[in-house]
Parts: sequence; C-alpha cells; structure tokens
Amino acid sequence: MVSMRELEYEIFNFKGEKVNKKFVRIDWNLETAKKGGYKHYMRKEIQEDYLAAKNALNLNEAKIEKIAKLISNYKFVYLTGMGTSLHAAMIGNYWFDLTNKKHSKRSYQSIDSSELIFKYLDEDYLVLALTQSGETKETLDALKYAKKRGAKTVSIVNVPNSSATFSEYSDECILQGSGPEIAVCATKTFIGQLMVLARLAEKLDEWQNNYKWELEKVPSFIKNVLEKEAEIRKKTKNFCKTQMYFMVGNGINYPSAKEFALKFKEITYMEAEAMTSGFFKHGTLSLIDERFRVFALISPDYKKAELMKHHLEEIKARKGKILSVGFDKECDLYFDLEIEEKLSPFPFAVSGQLISYHYADLLEREIDKPRHLAKSVTVY
Repeated sequence: MVSMRELEYEIFNFKGEKVNKKFVRIDWNLETAKKGGYKHYMRKEIQEDYLAAKNALNLNEAKIEKIAKLISNYKFVYLTGMGTSLHAAMIGNYWFDLTNKKHSKRSYQSIDSSELIFKYLDEDYLVLALTQSGETKETLDALKYAKKRGAKTVSIVNVPNSSATFSEYSDECILQGSGPEIAVCATKTFIGQLMVLARLAEKLDEWQNNYKWELEKVPSFIKNVLEKEAEIRKKTKNFCKTQMYFMVGNGINYPSAKEFALKFKEITYMEAEAMTSGFFKHGTLSLIDERFRVFALISPDYKKAELMKHHLEEIKARKGKILSVGFDKECDLYFDLEIEEKLSPFPFAVSGQLISYHYADLLEREIDKPRHLAKSVTVY
C-alpha cells in the first residue's frame, strides 16, 4: 500500500507497517502507456506486436549467447509459466527440440509452474521461466523451489526490477523489452516472449546444425496479418454466432490453438477449447452439430495441412461449421506468406488476438479489464 502526498510517499505492508523500498527508475516512454487514439488498450497493443518482435530481435546478442550457452550445458531443461506464458513455453519446447541431434540429445519439457513444484529437480536441471509481470505467484514459487533443489534458474521477464529479476529467484534474467502492457490480456508480450525463445533456439541450432532461422522476417509476417484486420473483423462477425468454439492445431501450432482459445474465452466469455485435430476424433466429435464452430489453424507444412484437412472432413460430415486460417489459398482466412512451419506461431498468434478482440468488441465486452481477471496473479 502506498500513501502519497505532493512531495513524498510512504509504503506499508498489509499489516500497516511502514517498509523501506529502493526507488528504481524504469526507462519506459510514458506515451507507450496511453491508448493513442485506439478504442481499447488491447487493440493498441496488438498493433504493437511487430514492435515487440523487433525489440526482442534487437536484444543484446551477447546476452542471448550467454543464456543459450547455459542451456546447452544442461541435459534436462524445464520451460515453465502460467497462462499465456505457459503457451509460449510450449512453443519454445517445440523449437528447442528442433535443435537436438542424435549425439547430443537433451530433454526439454514445458510445464505449468504450479505443477513444477511436484517434480524432481537437482543440479542437473535448468528451469527457464517466463513471466510477463515478474510477479506471478506460481512461477515465483517454482523458481524458489528450483533454486532450493540446486537447479539453475533463468527467467524471461518484461517488467524491469520485478521479483523474478532478482537473484533470490533467478540466476540469470533476460528482459524482453516489450514495453508496458496495460490490457489484462497478454498480446505483444506474448510475441516478445516467443521472439526471445526463438532467438535462443536459433542460437542452439546454429551451434549444433549451422542453421539460421531468418527471424528478421517475423515483423513483416506480423504486419501482413495486421493489414487484414478489416477482413478478419468481417469474417469473425459472420462466423461467431454460438456459445461454444473449438480451436484445432497440429504440431507446434497445438499451443498456438491453446493460446487462441485462452484469448477468446478471456474477453468474449464464451466457452473455447483447444486440441489437436487428431484428438478431436476421440470423444469431442460427439458434440458436433450445426451449432458448433471450429477454428482450424492450417500449417504451412504440406503433410500436416493435409492431415488437418482430412480430420476436418469428419467435422463437416456432422454439419459443424469451420473457419480455416493459414497459408493455403483454400483457407477462409488466407495469409500470402512464404513461411517455414516453425515461424508460423507468430502470424497465428496475431490472427487469434484480432479474432478474439473483434468478437469481444461486437459483444460489447469490457475488453481491457475482463471480469474476475487481473494483470498478474500474485495470490492463490
């Protein structure tokens, strides 16, 4: 709690006791915390997705190399977070797996931070934690548990001088540089997290396989999606006419589907569930009739795209309605991009954010402050 007067302030804990806190300057431009003419902070922050990607792309190369080297020294690596940060960790897990070679196999596993405290850890493990605020209770508890068990801890954080940046929790920390995010729903900070993880994975891949990822193309991929906003709003309005939605994605875009579903339910208050297209056949298919809507993320990988289309025929046969999103000209929402599958989570993230935003806006929801939600969850 803070008591503020014209020329001074005092800070108290919840017992009413005065506490001393060190004053720390955060170099954020005040203008970035304003709406800038947009109807909602969330819409403004979606527009800043490409800037978040560029900022993370321009982070200090030596720092990225240092953390990538640290990761390469450990056989067992957990990637952890909560909510959107967990979905970033899941995508990062796929990327890190791509860098493995037969003679240097490492175990990468993404996990909900609230579950990590039940796992065995010791000095052979590294925990890579993602937290936008740096104050997420479950993630801080996971970091503290990891340090107690002797594991090495690294955090990817957006807010400078937050708890996760301190040595009590993290041996190393990367500040992703996405700038202030006012809306409760994470948008640009998710993109920033992904870019940091992609840079780490690219560095590991470069050392292992002498391969570069062309990450400099990502901001233009994001802009391409943003330029389709009018089409996205129109198709969202025509498609979203029910209470229950499914998001399906395969491979690295299964977590993309999960993040899409999370954004959708957070601000529309509609039920949304994500799964792989293969899993859809095992039980969920019994729910499908003409009332149900399915968003399908079509991979740029030919085999995965064909597999998805095959599974979607099962849904169509039961009169389910589908809106396909992807890089195939047959998609309902088509992105004309030459893109490798591993980079497709970036445009899928932006399209999911825009669809969720515009449906919530059409429903006249309180978009920046959804009911029952807060920017960082610091208590149980």
